[in-house]
Amino acid sequence: MIYKVKIFLTTPIAFQTKKKIQPIHFDGLLTALSVFKNGILDNPIPQNAVKVNLPLIQVGNEKKIWKASCMKIDPAKSKVYRDIWTGSTSWVDFVPFKGTLNPSSGIFRAKAGILMLLVTPYVEFYFDTENINKVIDLLNDLTHIGSRISAGYGEIKNIEIEKSKNDYTLIDEDGYIARHIPVTELQENADPRWNIDFVSYKPPYYFYPFFDMCYVPPIERYWPYKKSKDAIQQILNKINEKKAGVFK
Repeated sequence: MIYKVKIFLTTPIAFQTKKKIQPIHFDGLLTALSVFKNGILDNPIPQNAVKVNLPLIQVGNEKKIWKASCMKIDPAKSKVYRDIWTGSTSWVDFVPFKGTLNPSSGIFRAKAGILMLLVTPYVEFYFDTENINKVIDLLNDLTHIGSRISAGYGEIKNIEIEKSKNDYTLIDEDGYIARHIPVTELQENADPRWNIDFVSYKPPYYFYPFFDMCYVPPIERYWPYKKSKDAIQQILNKINEKKAGVFK
């Protein structure tokens, strides 16, 4: 059964900028929730990740994937901002200490970095399951999505799930890729519009051995990105509006 889940947010979703920004996948969320429920307090351990069974339908031949899309936003309601985060690996920043240690060097060096914040009212996912109750059970523990959640980013307001008449788990309504799919799995039926990148095709999506050449979704699916032709059209529309105002 195909379902659509809409996750409403109260704070922006944070993305680290050290690597190319990639979309959040629904099977990635469920994998994290599954291992957390089993007592692992950090990201899924890569060595055990292959053993994580999800309540989703799996498809594919040699390189199987879960039938679950990556995030989708409404670009008209979304914006991106840049922010700075700071942190420390030093316990001397949190306790009174007098000595010769230099908190600005070595293992005591403070950390800082850049975040890209996606401000969007909600994100959508499509997924295929035969056990919706198990999916709901996992989602009940989902409070935040994205990076730097300890700082309050990606806070979830509420989650809505409904049945979908259409299957957009792998291919979206416009015929574009809806999640990372290994090229070898779809090569014979490839659309020339599809983009290809070297990314992971299953969770955990940071685990390098799972990387492969994959068809990937267009960036505008998950990022408020304006194509050149769209930006030009927007400028032309404004010019036409001004002209129309002059000749009224």
